[in-house]
Amino acid sequence: MRVGFYFGLAKDGIRKNKRLYLPYILTCVGVVMIHYILGFLSKNPFLASVQGGNFIQYTLGMGTWVISIFSCIFLFYTNSFLIRRRKKEFGLYNILGMGRKHIGLILLFESLIVAGLALGGGLAAGILFSKLAELGLLNILKMQISMDFHISLFSVKRTILLYLGIFLILFLNTLRQIRFQSALTLLGSERAGEKPPKANWLLGIAGFLLLGIAYYAAVSIKDPVAAFTIFFFAVILVILATYLLLIAGSVVLCRVLQKNKKFYYRTQNYVSVSSMLYRMKRNGAGLATICILSTMVLVILSSTTCLYFGSEDALSNRYPSEVMVTLCEDEAGAVSDEVYGKLDELCYQLARDNGVEPKQYSTARFGYLTGVILEDQVKTQLEGNTERVLGELQNMVLVMLCPVADYEKVTGRHVELSQDEVLLYSDDIHYCYDTIRVGENTTFRVKEKLDREDPAFGEATGLTNSSKSLSFVSQIWLFTSDFDRALGDIPQLVDDYGKKSLTYEMVCYFDTELPRKEQLSFGSRFAEQYKEQPLPASRYYIETRASQYADFYQTFGGLLYLGIMLSVVFILAAVLMIYYKQISEGYEDQARFDIMQKVGMTQTEIKRSINAQMRTVFFLPLILAGIHVVFAFPMVRKLLLLFGLNNVGLFMTTSAISFVVFGIFYMVVYKLTAGAYYRIVSNIS
Repeated sequence: MRVGFYFGLAKDGIRKNKRLYLPYILTCVGVVMIHYILGFLSKNPFLASVQGGNFIQYTLGMGTWVISIFSCIFLFYTNSFLIRRRKKEFGLYNILGMGRKHIGLILLFESLIVAGLALGGGLAAGILFSKLAELGLLNILKMQISMDFHISLFSVKRTILLYLGIFLILFLNTLRQIRFQSALTLLGSERAGEKPPKANWLLGIAGFLLLGIAYYAAVSIKDPVAAFTIFFFAVILVILATYLLLIAGSVVLCRVLQKNKKFYYRTQNYVSVSSMLYRMKRNGAGLATICILSTMVLVILSSTTCLYFGSEDALSNRYPSEVMVTLCEDEAGAVSDEVYGKLDELCYQLARDNGVEPKQYSTARFGYLTGVILEDQVKTQLEGNTERVLGELQNMVLVMLCPVADYEKVTGRHVELSQDEVLLYSDDIHYCYDTIRVGENTTFRVKEKLDREDPAFGEATGLTNSSKSLSFVSQIWLFTSDFDRALGDIPQLVDDYGKKSLTYEMVCYFDTELPRKEQLSFGSRFAEQYKEQPLPASRYYIETRASQYADFYQTFGGLLYLGIMLSVVFILAAVLMIYYKQISEGYEDQARFDIMQKVGMTQTEIKRSINAQMRTVFFLPLILAGIHVVFAFPMVRKLLLLFGLNNVGLFMTTSAISFVVFGIFYMVVYKLTAGAYYRIVSNIS
């Protein structure tokens, strides 16, 4: 036989099964398009030339790897739906005398046709919409628009090689299935449903336990660093638990519904529950996959949207004052009263020389170290095995030592402290001891614990806010009367690498109340004039809030853009999963509903039965995804703290809006796929 004959059979096979192949090919086109666009943007020369562009390109480059891995898993999974439907056709070819080699040729041509359409259509759409995608990204980042247009040959080559490899793997896997199954098995594969499984309570209990562990880890975590390390572990537990619950739990649900005679012995419920139970193992796995994809979409959209719209809050948290001048030293003697006074005078004078009367002007000096708080001691050296060290890291704190005179300056309150006494303030941990030991030898008595809500603390919050840029871990402030003595004792501490653990800083911070553009100009002039008469210091930093504005929007805007792209891919996957689930089950139920119609079941009763079946389980993934998001909320909120964002109200709002919008979209998909299922079982073309 000529090669064209097999090509014709392959083309006819795709055309006759267009109800299956068309959504699959369109999804492949969409995934290829998004992969090209992300690759195109990750190598975009214009982005590389702007401030913060390298981070954006790195983020988008990571997104191409995520889509690459997900595409392989997702296309492998959905391809199984296509092959299961086509096995009867291949079995018929085999009985009519066509050998496995010839069937392999048909499969090869089918794979080439699908790959050609997916790559051709995807790359064409990617190139066509790449400029639109670039303009959308630049708009999100609030950057200047570039009208240059180019095609990324690197992204084209990478996309072609990746998806040709994926389609090759799919072809080989299909060939394996056809080769090792007999003609009779292939003919009967379409009718081979699942035997009604027993309710496996062991798997169900295991699922509940795993889910309970993951939920407990999510709601009990307090430290952002620990949240970052535990997040992926919790995600794996949630995925495993979801599959166990929806595979084993769905069977239990059907058994419970069967025992409810008032519910079960109704026409629509009897048919729907019996049909679900017949193939519940595969049905549960499909529902679990849809649930995981829905959860991923909700978490990604809510968190990245919150970051983008909370950029101003994050910027204010990271830079509580519009201008901050910081002098850093590694030796205690360098933070002398003389240098401290000169810093105060110089910054105030430079501000006035540039036509600005400083507002909220203040100075502070402190020493800080990072350690782990265990009861009443802050340890700077951790001993023991890796597991113990990682456990102690969850109690990491930043200890700030500051002269009580600075506290008195900003509050107007006089405090009498002896040499070994301190005022203690902790931002988000409850310290309940009367003493605090820093290292092994330095112990302070806590005369008073300060409360942020206490009027006496007053504007000292501005003093503690000056250290927000230093760390995202919990902070403990110690205000001491003998600052030099405290600094003299603690520098003897060293970390595991032999480096002294204490850093010394002097800070001057103030607001200008100028518009952002004028702040940028002021900051540039201020920095240049400071360089002409610098104070003695190992290193110094001059930071302005306005100069960091673009970086924040570019960072969070890049994450939002990547989140949108990934969400589109995951939504496409979920829609296709739902569609194929309904189509495959529709073909399986077609014969049963045909028999029901012959014995008197009307079209209206068929519709009621279908709706009862779909309502029973179809919304389970959405409901469970919503529960996952609720319990993930505390952990994701801690992760957002790593970006300097602590706006709980905004995160709750974006989470709620994301769930409502996705829920509406989910219901639309439900209506469309329910219609496809009904048309199949009712033999409507």
